[in-house]
Amino acid sequence: MPREDLAESLHEFLDSQVMDVVESEKQKFVIDDDNKANWAIRKIIKLQHKNEDAKKLADEQIAKIKQWQADIETECNSSIGFFTNLLRPYAEQQLEGKSKTVKLPNGNVSFRSVDPEFFISGEKVSGKNKTLTERVEQLAPELIITEKSTDWTEFKNTLTVMEDGRVISATGEILDFIEAIEYPDSLTVKERK
Repeated sequence: MPREDLAESLHEFLDSQVMDVVESEKQKFVIDDDNKANWAIRKIIKLQHKNEDAKKLADEQIAKIKQWQADIETECNSSIGFFTNLLRPYAEQQLEGKSKTVKLPNGNVSFRSVDPEFFISGEKVSGKNKTLTERVEQLAPELIITEKSTDWTEFKNTLTVMEDGRVISATGEILDFIEAIEYPDSLTVKERK
């Protein structure tokens, strides 16, 4: 018998011993000894493994579905591009000196302006681009945005939480704009390897 099967057999036996005690007590199950605690840990670990296996399987399937979707999207976009290129000369001819839209039974064809894209050193420009910010600061400083934020981690370490959830600053001021909810310590179960 393989080792995994032996271990599973042992766990089933031990579980049955604990469950016999639970059933014989005919009352609320309470963990009050090492055997019951170890049984509960084994159950938690088994459920954690099941969660991990389910996540792994779901992630694999999601990746396959996303790949399938990407393949379909690529194929469709290629065909859309092909038909758009075929339709463009016809639409330009029909719209020459006329309205902005060609109305047909299955849909409308029109042109709309497209904004240019901007690049700095081959990279698409965004407001966070350092070169852009430095140059705009020289050219038009009023267009520079300064964002304020709080170092929450540091500030949080200076606070005191009262039993009723009120928060007191390091200077002793009650901060009425913030409240805290305290939780009990979380119980962590880790498999021993």
